[in-house]
Formats: sequence, C-alpha cells, structure tokens
Amino acid sequence: MTIKPSQIALSFLGTLMSAISSAQMYLDQSGQGQLLMYPVYTAANGNDTYMSLLNSTDDYKAVSVRFLQADDGQSVSGFYLYLSPRDHWSAVITKNPNGDGAIIRTGDTSCTIPSQLAATGSNSIGATLTFEEAENSKLPYNLIGHIEVIEMGTLNYERAGANDLHPITQQIFSADNQKAIDQLKSSIRHVNNVPVNCSLLSAAWQAPSNNPQNTVPSSSAFYYPDTDNGPGDFTQVRLPLAAPSGGLSGHGIIINVPDGTAVQYEAVAVNNFMSGSYHPTPGGNEPGIDDGVPSAVLSTTDGKKAIFLPGPLVDTESEDIQNSGVIPGDKVSLFHVTRVRDATGSRLAGGGQIIAAIKDNNSRDSFHFYGDHSSNNSFLEVIGGEQGLGLPGSKEALSALLGHNSIVNDYVLDPSLNANTNWVLTFPTIRDFIVSRPQGSTTKHMVQLPFTSPYTRQDFPCAQFTFEYWDRLTYRHEAGVYNTSGFLTPTNPRPPELCSANNVVSFSKKINILSSERSGENVNHSIELEQGFISGWAKLKFLHLDKRPLVGRSGVQGQQTAGVSAVTVQGLPVIGIAIQKYVNNYVIKSGAVANYSIALKHSFTTNISTD
Repeated sequence: MTIKPSQIALSFLGTLMSAISSAQMYLDQSGQGQLLMYPVYTAANGNDTYMSLLNSTDDYKAVSVRFLQADDGQSVSGFYLYLSPRDHWSAVITKNPNGDGAIIRTGDTSCTIPSQLAATGSNSIGATLTFEEAENSKLPYNLIGHIEVIEMGTLNYERAGANDLHPITQQIFSADNQKAIDQLKSSIRHVNNVPVNCSLLSAAWQAPSNNPQNTVPSSSAFYYPDTDNGPGDFTQVRLPLAAPSGGLSGHGIIINVPDGTAVQYEAVAVNNFMSGSYHPTPGGNEPGIDDGVPSAVLSTTDGKKAIFLPGPLVDTESEDIQNSGVIPGDKVSLFHVTRVRDATGSRLAGGGQIIAAIKDNNSRDSFHFYGDHSSNNSFLEVIGGEQGLGLPGSKEALSALLGHNSIVNDYVLDPSLNANTNWVLTFPTIRDFIVSRPQGSTTKHMVQLPFTSPYTRQDFPCAQFTFEYWDRLTYRHEAGVYNTSGFLTPTNPRPPELCSANNVVSFSKKINILSSERSGENVNHSIELEQGFISGWAKLKFLHLDKRPLVGRSGVQGQQTAGVSAVTVQGLPVIGIAIQKYVNNYVIKSGAVANYSIALKHSFTTNISTD
C-alpha cells in the first residue's frame, strides 16, 4: 500500500495536537474538567439556587468552591471541599431570612473547610455560611452572581513499587508520610453515608504548635507559614497534593417555590486548567481563574486548531501605559494581584504552574511552563524573588478560550402564555482586567484589553454592544438605539454597555425573573422590542473588537518564539444561558399552578485567526 505524504502530514498533525493539548487548557464538550464555571446563582426575587458537583473519578480530590457577586465579580464566599472517589455533593443558595444578603447551606456530609458547613449525618443540615458584603459594595449585591469550582489537586500519588513518591522531588515518602496519606484518604471516605473523620482535615491545616492532634501522622500535613502581606511557599508543605486529574462536572437548578418553576443548566467545564497542584491556606481569595496554565487550545474561524500563548509581561510603570491607562491585548499583566491577605484580588498568579515548573527542573517531565525558568528550582526563584507575584497566569488564555464576538438565543414574550425571557451574560474573568491606579494618576483605573475603559461606571470595565432580533417569520429589527434606562438622545449617543460581571437582560419591560434592582444597579438591562415581536431569536453583538483584540503567539509553551505567527481573538470572554418562563392561565382547577420554565444554552460566534 502506498502512503501519500499528505496522509503522513495529517497523521503527524493529529499526534502533535494530541500531545500539545495535554499541556493546554481546553473546553471539554463532555462537561467534565478541572475548572467548572456556573454562569449564575440567584437568591433574589423568590429564587433559590441548588448547585450540584460530581467527582466521577477514583481520586480523592481537594476542590475550591467560590461565589462571586454579579455587580463587580468580587468574592463573597468560598470554602474547600474534599471529595472521595465518585462522590456527589450539593447545596442551596438562598436569601438570608435574617438579613439582606444570601446564605448557603447543605445537607451533604462531605468534608469542608470550614468544617461546620458540612452536615453531621444523613438527616441533618450543616451550619449556615453567610455571604459577605464585598468591599465598596452593598449586602444585597451578593444575592446574584456566579460560581467557580477549581480542582486544587488529588491525594493520588505516583508510585514506585510499594512506595509513594513526593510530587515535587520524586523522592520516596517516609513511612509516617505514607501513613498520613492513607489516613487523610480514609478520613474523607464515606462509611454509612458519613466521612470517617473530617476533623483530621482541619488538623492537617493547623500549625504544629497549635495542633491538639499533633501525634497523629496527618497532623499539620498541609500547613506552611503564610504571612499577611505575601504568599507563603506552599511547595514546602509536608504533603503537597498531586496534580489535578479532572472528571468534575456540575449543574445548577434555579427553583422558585411561589411560582412553581425550576430550571436546570450545566456548568461550563475546562480541562487541563492547572498543570500542578495548588492548595493554598484556606480563607483567602486563592485559588482563582488566574492560577491556571497560560495557554489554551482554540479553534480558529476557518476550523483549524491553534495554541494561544500570551505575549510578554507588560511594564505597567512605563510612560506609555501610565499615560493611556490601558494594557495592550498582546501583553500579559499581573496588576490584578495584591499582596494583602483577604483583599479582593489574588496574592499570587499562576499558582497551579509553580510545582510543575519546579518539578520540570528536577526531572524529565513533559510540562513546559511559561518563559525561561530552566535554571530555577525553588518557589522564590520561579515567582521572581521575595517581591514576585507569581508566573503569568491563565486570565489571558482563559479569556481567549471563552472569547466570542456575538451571542445568539431565543426569546419568547407571547402575552397569551404570559411568557417572559431573561438572558444571562457572565464575564467570568473580567474582574482581573481592571485595577485602581495610584493617587495623582490622570485616571482612577487601568484597564486591560479586550475590555474597554470605564464610561458608564468609573470602577469597572464595560462592553459595548448592538442588538438585532427576528421574529419566527424572519422579519428583522435592530434595537441599537437604546441604553439600559431608555432610548438614546442626541446628548447621550453612546451605544449600550454591559458593565457587570453578571448581566441580566430582560425584554419589553417584562419583570426580571432572576434579579432585582437591589442586586446591583448595573446588573439589570431592559431591551424594548418593536410591537409584534413576541417570539423569535436575537443576536447580541459586541462592538469595536477589531480595536481591542487579544493577541497571542500561536506556538507551544517553552519553544523559541522568534518568528512564531500570532493568533488574534476578537471577542470577549462570556458564558451564559437564556431562561424562559410560561404561565398557563387556562387551568381552571382551584389552587392549581401551571407555570413552566426552561433554560437554553447560548450559541456563540467567534472571530479567531492566525497570521
């Protein structure tokens, strides 16, 4: 048989892409991954949100669960969750009956940090975790937002015969450390529907001097010194976790008891998000969406595969940047990182690469990290010394992966059905693309492309858009002459803008299904459709993307970048759903409620090209 050169080339390309994708993040169409993004939770307008999380693997996992409010994406609650193999966990976010904000409660017994959140038995409810009032915010703002779930690592170590190997040094663990691993796995494992001993996980985080269980092999196993004004060296823990293995999936269900409705949606899954484990001290804003690998597998507009690797670090102190107040889209910034513990921003970027970067220097590993760190073999060397903020993280690559230039979905407003539609548009990375500038600067904030400088809001990026809609008979109309408070006037000629991390769009002055005015003045948007347009489909299109693209190198991490072609993403990182509600007024039985709701995934278009 004669093999054509083109067949060899295609075979080689397929093998290459398979190898490349193992080190780059990608959207997992099966819904399983290391990073899950739930586009919305809401406890406003009589809604409760039930979230579900499944570990489909045989691994014991450490998972970070974080809730971010809609108005500006600030973290309002978070905890660590430790899942046993094939574990399923769920909880409900609801309005605080004794306050203005949201709370979360669970009847699930899987181990958590803080430990009191978990239920103590199959017929009990754990303690209430109250959502916080974010900095420069209001308590009701946390009633609606979105959820991040990040796998921090596994208790599943490499083996050498009968021995466990240290994830970084590849040295054999001591007998006590092997006992500690087994003990922690056993503590997480469910027996008669309850984990064996969740208190061992709390003890594993305590300093040896303060640990009442310091005679137990696993005591202080996760502890490392962690100062208030800088990230501690988490690689020095006695038992660092092994790399994440993926296999997480989840969904949300929004239930409105008074209306008798429930809608379910699936979480967006990203695989290969982190190359190494990152298990920081609980209680802060780590880990975050900036802690993954800095590259992603993209599909170009013409159907080809491309690797997006961001450009070099930008000098935010340069005169050009200071004068413009804008970070170019072909650079990487760490300006969202703050060194203060419990502050809004993360204290370290690229945390999920650091162990892999050190390990790569000590062994022949397939991971190729960002930049030239080939001679670095310690935490401080990799992050750039005592004042280092980490490695260039994943916010640019994840934004490229989620980059879309338009959103398409249905709308139904039929008065005979009392129908209503809300669109949810969530920017999961937006909070890391703006930073406050020092006093004396010409502008208060600095913004990184692809987002625009603040106009509607002075403290947050915005996205300008147009809106086209069709009825079911293909008649088209454009609602491009309005803003969120009404129609444009000659004194207000700007296009409308989305200026929140979560945005809820309603139509023709219908009641907002998901949110209320108290949930954030910039969250809710109303689009007035022409009379007669009661059902059909619509397209929301972002403006001026050609002037603010994300530009990366279409290459592989670690390779020489000279002469490598560019990959350009003209789009904004957005996820979301449409929710439709119907009311059947023809039910005549007394006391009967005939209301229905459905959730529809958005369809997206992209504009991704390589030079």
